[in-house]
Amino acid sequence: MSLIPIKKNISLRSRRPHPYNNNAAAPGTKEVDVAETLEKLKHYLTPSGFVGIILESFSQRETARLMASLGAVYPGTRIESIDHEELARGLVEDAVRDPGLFMALEKALDRAHEADLEEMKDLSVGEIKQLLAPIGEIYERKGIGKLLWVLLKDERHEVNELIPGFLRSVYRYSGKIDKKHEEIEDFKKRLTEGKISKEEIRGLQHMLFSKFDEVRNLQRKLKERERKIEDLCEERRRLKGDIASLRRMHDQFARDLVRLKRDLEHKDAVLRELQEAVKKMPKTEERQLYRQLHDLERENRKQEHELQELKAEVLRQKEALWAETASKIRLARDLEVLRAEKVFLEGQLAQAVKGSEITENQPEEAVCEKTAQVPKDKGKRLGIFVDMQNIWIASKRFGRKIDFQKLLDLIVLDRHLVKALAYVVVIPGLDQEAFFNMLKRRGFEVRYRTLIRRADGSAKGNWDTGMVVDVIKFVDKNDLDIIHVVSGDGDFADLLKFVKTKGVRVEASGFPFNTAQELIKCADEFFPLDENILKEVAPVNLG
Repeated sequence: MSLIPIKKNISLRSRRPHPYNNNAAAPGTKEVDVAETLEKLKHYLTPSGFVGIILESFSQRETARLMASLGAVYPGTRIESIDHEELARGLVEDAVRDPGLFMALEKALDRAHEADLEEMKDLSVGEIKQLLAPIGEIYERKGIGKLLWVLLKDERHEVNELIPGFLRSVYRYSGKIDKKHEEIEDFKKRLTEGKISKEEIRGLQHMLFSKFDEVRNLQRKLKERERKIEDLCEERRRLKGDIASLRRMHDQFARDLVRLKRDLEHKDAVLRELQEAVKKMPKTEERQLYRQLHDLERENRKQEHELQELKAEVLRQKEALWAETASKIRLARDLEVLRAEKVFLEGQLAQAVKGSEITENQPEEAVCEKTAQVPKDKGKRLGIFVDMQNIWIASKRFGRKIDFQKLLDLIVLDRHLVKALAYVVVIPGLDQEAFFNMLKRRGFEVRYRTLIRRADGSAKGNWDTGMVVDVIKFVDKNDLDIIHVVSGDGDFADLLKFVKTKGVRVEASGFPFNTAQELIKCADEFFPLDENILKEVAPVNLG
């Protein structure tokens, strides 16, 4: 069984047999290495598997050039016009019989996968197993041949032994893909013949809506990745400018340092000359010269101090330049990761769109029936998490209490409310039972936490961590499509960023004067609260 679909029973045109224009394997180490690689190839792979490696490693043009350079001839036919698969099969047939030809082919494959071979040497066996785990991704990006070659060339026996298990996984996945294609073709045939039941049509409709939701989520994730890539590119450009500026400063400091060294050397030479002249002069002139010498020494110490400061500044600039360079490297790696994620998401998006094309010939009656039966609010499961302490403090500015039924009406709209949690801090000695009962009647699940009073008289009581844990729990269980946080606390901004990475819509609401701008920016939509959600003031009876 080959790595990729291979045509069977291909009759090759007669090629000129040996000699190829290759050099025979030199005796010694190279001959032993070639024999060892060829033996491992025969042990772990079939000829068709080796053909698959060549097809994925070289284009048709590259394969033709390689064979032409080795002296292969197809009488009466230009080698560039021959089918790629036929060329690969002919090359494999001759290479497994001729060690010299196999050595030339091995060198070409090593050059094609040089970076992957070097990277594989640095990985442990456990890391290689993790690398081979996502069979679907490897299969879709046609990376099986590359991985097989680097596994085969690895000198560790335990790494070579991973090849059979990897191939079994590939065959199973390929079988699933083939079975899925057969099911799709069978479904299309029955659809054309009008043999599709209503239950199958309804199931297909539900599946398509799920696919449409998946497409929208992938499009949103793709846009987020593109924005991150743009931000990283902008940051990379800024760092390049900063590094260029630091380099210019460093060059200027280096020039100043050279100049100061020259000045210092000149002053030392003058000082030595003066000392020699002093020995030959009368006492009065000697004292005068000593004063000048003292002045020069003081000036020299000042110059040395400036030189030390300049050296320290140059060192600081170098450290800053190194830090900026390291940051640039990290950003470049993050950029490559995001680009890879973008390519992966584009592939998933293409698969999701392709999966939805099956309904192009779907009868109009089935489409109408589906539109009438699918719930309007599908995919709109809403969870509300209320930081009671935060919005209670904000509402005190108006001197009125919050009407929680109005708050729910403002947030829920026409969506399906799955969970509404109110996080309350219980104050010892204060009867809050009536307030809790009111919240429960409105549909809230109330979470309690008692206010803790410290020995120094201060108090502590908030639900920030508890709310974060509950939100992450619901997201991991895939119970909610929308998370809505009622709070103005900017500490929840990081929570919203994390939840968005899981494909869940995030919303927030709070009184604008009491809400952090970072929280507003992180939310997909912000619901500003005002006096309209407060209870009406009871009229005062003056009679």
